[in-house]
Amino acid sequence: MALDTLNRKLAVCAAVFAGIGVVMAVISMATNYWTIGFDYENGNRMVKKAHWSGLFYSCTAAQCNFGYLPSSISTFVLCLIGSLFMLAGAIFSGLMMGFLNFPRIRYFLAPLFLFIACVFITAGLFDFASSSRINSHSSRLMIATIVFGYCALAIASFVAGRYTILTRNPKQYQQTGAEQERHPLGYIHFEIRTANEQGAGTDSNIYASLIAEYGNHTRRLLTATGVINQFERNSINTVVWRKIENLGKIKNIELYNDGKWGGSAWRPTCIYISCSGTVNITQWLNGGDTYTFPVDENPDQVCY
Repeated sequence: MALDTLNRKLAVCAAVFAGIGVVMAVISMATNYWTIGFDYENGNRMVKKAHWSGLFYSCTAAQCNFGYLPSSISTFVLCLIGSLFMLAGAIFSGLMMGFLNFPRIRYFLAPLFLFIACVFITAGLFDFASSSRINSHSSRLMIATIVFGYCALAIASFVAGRYTILTRNPKQYQQTGAEQERHPLGYIHFEIRTANEQGAGTDSNIYASLIAEYGNHTRRLLTATGVINQFERNSINTVVWRKIENLGKIKNIELYNDGKWGGSAWRPTCIYISCSGTVNITQWLNGGDTYTFPVDENPDQVCY
């Protein structure tokens, strides 16, 4: 697995927005400034006394009394559920999308949780507004929570979408031996399978060098097409090197793991090289080490 810097930063940014939203929601529910009003003494509009209320207390300058409307309970429950979903969205954004290696489908959990959170909190505000005014600090803080939640939702959705881009059809890159002879500057198509084992994916950059029939190709980065989150557990990634001179049959491949990011060890099982054959790998590739593997000359064999 290779997570680019942009997506890491965006995922953490979404987590920060959602985390701030959770803090504001808790403060809003715990304080008593949802509604504020004024009473006038003896009809004198120059002399007025303020009174304010929250979800469970009504206050004046002298004291606060416990009391609530039926809508206050439902508002509290809705906002509490929304806050819990927003907390879950913050955790999934910061950890799963920013740093950890999980199946692609789970990246949708972060925006899903954030969306549910915004819906519940919005419903809570509408419920409270049906019986009371929302014109003071606490209620406005809850409105700000929704704004931060939707910002986090937009960022998390963008990142999740980039992580889950489908790979292109590998067949469009396949090239016959005759085509290689006709086009000296062609391309090489790799299909790389990562093992279905705990921690098999990697965040590191993987480089390859080719030792071939007509010469060698110097070390070059393996970058999967159509995906951001490459070389993750139980995945098949397609890599295409373009403008490669005709090397003939590939005899050996040299793999280098640069050891970047945490969990750098990688466990590939098979690499298919177009018009040359497959490489079967039965060991872990540790960060900072270089490994050389022979190519089994069977161009019809694939890594499925």
